[in-house]
Amino acid sequence: MLFAPLLIVHLALLYFLLFPFATVLLAQLRKEEVPPPAEKEADIACVITAYKSIDIALPLVTSLLRQQYKNFHIYLVADGCEVEGISWEDERVHLLRPEQDLNSKVKSIKHAIRHFARKHEYILIFDPDNLAPPTFLTEMNRYIQAGYKAVQGVRTAKNLDTLYACLDATGELYYNYSVRYVPWRIGGSSTISGSGMAIETALFESYLKIDSMDTESQEVILAEDKILQIDLIRRRTRIAYAKQALLYDEKVTEGQQVERQRTRWIKSYFQHLPAALGLVWRGLSRFNFNQFLFGLFISLLPMFLMVAASGLFGLTDLIAWLITGELRYLWLMFALMGGGILFVLNFFLVLKIGQAPPEIWRSLWGIPAFISRQIKALLNLKKSKNDFLHTTHKNAVDIEEITK
Repeated sequence: MLFAPLLIVHLALLYFLLFPFATVLLAQLRKEEVPPPAEKEADIACVITAYKSIDIALPLVTSLLRQQYKNFHIYLVADGCEVEGISWEDERVHLLRPEQDLNSKVKSIKHAIRHFARKHEYILIFDPDNLAPPTFLTEMNRYIQAGYKAVQGVRTAKNLDTLYACLDATGELYYNYSVRYVPWRIGGSSTISGSGMAIETALFESYLKIDSMDTESQEVILAEDKILQIDLIRRRTRIAYAKQALLYDEKVTEGQQVERQRTRWIKSYFQHLPAALGLVWRGLSRFNFNQFLFGLFISLLPMFLMVAASGLFGLTDLIAWLITGELRYLWLMFALMGGGILFVLNFFLVLKIGQAPPEIWRSLWGIPAFISRQIKALLNLKKSKNDFLHTTHKNAVDIEEITK
């Protein structure tokens, strides 16, 4: 009676452990898609959603004004921010201060769209802590001009100053390769990061009108990026991954920040898991490879849950073998150990391929502490129901300080 359900759980865990390794290997067999440089420039609306503090967003505005690209307009939404004395002579910057606090990233985006100076072709979403190198919009435009209606840039750490920042950057680097670049390279879609993504305006406006984006309800909208990517894939849109479009993103520096951020992320994973599995079925039933593959990628367990579950069931196998003496429990434990070893090897392989800086390699000893913070976040999921769970960023530095 015990063995059958245990076997099913083990098969599921082995799938989660081996799928990343298999897809990374498969990606090596496919040629990378890189569109040629584009002569035409799409009209892009750069939307920045600042919350409570506008100072962190000022270097981002400066970095955008230094772009080699010319055809864009900046909309900085200062939600609950003090804006006195802040202005730009450049007519491409539009500072918006809502009369009432919005307390919502989605509401801020909608506010920006209502105040567009003109009808833009694409909307590009930024978090206020981002920094854009001079070629960012140019590289994004390559994919836009190649015909892609949704393009995700590459977020990378702008700070590696603490252990938690390095570990946060490690996760970003791993996911950039394994769930953004790999599915894109094998013919599917990149997942969306939450910032640094350009979406065709008409498509983005349609997404904002779906029921789950109703900002009039009292419940906080979590992970609007996950809602967006699922909506795009359902519409048969392929999300491109612009590997050359680098965008700097501030990483968390303290354990408390990890807990708040991961509480939001874990809640959104379970909230959208039925939709992810629905995409797998939708892709199978409609013979749509993009939908099927994307559903598989976004239904993968978060890494810390995979590690924790594998350890827990490995211990269960050992105890069951010691009690019953049946070798089949021992074989289950060995299977999990083998899957875990391949998962770890793949993790290091991805860091190597992604050219992880020395700070990341030196920080890996702290992974257990990072996992413990995520477990605490798992225990605090109720906080996400009525809490915006905003992650505070303070590292306001100029783009030249990062790229010098």
